[in-house]
Amino acid sequence: MRLTINRPQVLNALNVEAFTELKEALALADDDPQVQVVVVTGAGRGFCTGADLKVVVEHHASEEERAGRRARLCVRRRRSVPTDQPNEQIVVAMVNGPAYGGGLVLAASSDIAVVSDRAQFRIPEGLAGIADELSTTWLVASVGVARAKYLILTAEPVFGSGCGANGTRGQGRSPRAFWRQRLRRVVSAVLNTGPRARGAFKRMINEKLPDPRVEHIIESHLSAESLEGCLAFVEKRAPSWAAASPV
Repeated sequence: MRLTINRPQVLNALNVEAFTELKEALALADDDPQVQVVVVTGAGRGFCTGADLKVVVEHHASEEERAGRRARLCVRRRRSVPTDQPNEQIVVAMVNGPAYGGGLVLAASSDIAVVSDRAQFRIPEGLAGIADELSTTWLVASVGVARAKYLILTAEPVFGSGCGANGTRGQGRSPRAFWRQRLRRVVSAVLNTGPRARGAFKRMINEKLPDPRVEHIIESHLSAESLEGCLAFVEKRAPSWAAASPV
């Protein structure tokens, strides 16, 4: 099964509808015994650039909306990627372009990532005043503390396979023409293994991974700092806390 995030005009940033549809599609895959591998990719030139910050600004508008967003976030984060992944099927991220924030977490928390030479990884939440704990748990588990700290604390982009997500580090970037061939080889190799054995291996590995604390994520998304950061992004200006670069 192949799932494509289809919001190319915003590099596949996730609004509520797209996030819900992705979750529902993964749930359908989990219920279908004919599906052994799920390939997730993005339409156009981007993989996924995480949450659509325009939506975050909209939900900051009133106390009533903030309370509603708090409730939705609580439910959503308890079942968010990667815990929404199918239990038995292998999820392969086909990273065709920019993977920012939640998009990088999606790639890192997939079972395998196949990265093209157009891929770009970045955790820009700090620029928007958001401290999303998914980055500090699943990303650290995937790429290691030092690499995750660099991505999170600098918000700088890393190109191609330099992120190291899911074993791509050291393999080099796959040019577009060979990238699809590599994906086919990876899927074929997965299908050569015993379905029950690989499902058991996946469960055993995921059981050892950290569980993000929902309350930290919610508070960060609803903070005054995140509102200022997201407004600055939407209005294409520097946030008010921006300081001069150190000499």
